[in-house]
Amino acid sequence: QAVIEADIILGELLTKLGYKGEGIGEQLKRANKGDFNTLDDAWEAHKVRNDIAHQGSNFVLTDQLAYRTILQYENVFKEHGEI
Repeated sequence: QAVIEADIILGELLTKLGYKGEGIGEQLKRANKGDFNTLDDAWEAHKVRNDIAHQGSNFVLTDQLAYRTILQYENVFKEHGEI
């Protein structure tokens, strides 16, 4: 649940930063790595969210992967002053 909630916050942040797109994936495609140092973290975390959302109970979210994913969201949010 934390990964899903963090991804919602990521979408809100991307919108706030002015990135347009139908969804978070499109917004991330428009982001410039020069202005978004944690872009790779954002992509990796968002991909995990997609795996959870699309595979449901078939996706195995280990404690290690969950922890790493939350840290990636945290890195993005810290870079942009959200936390």
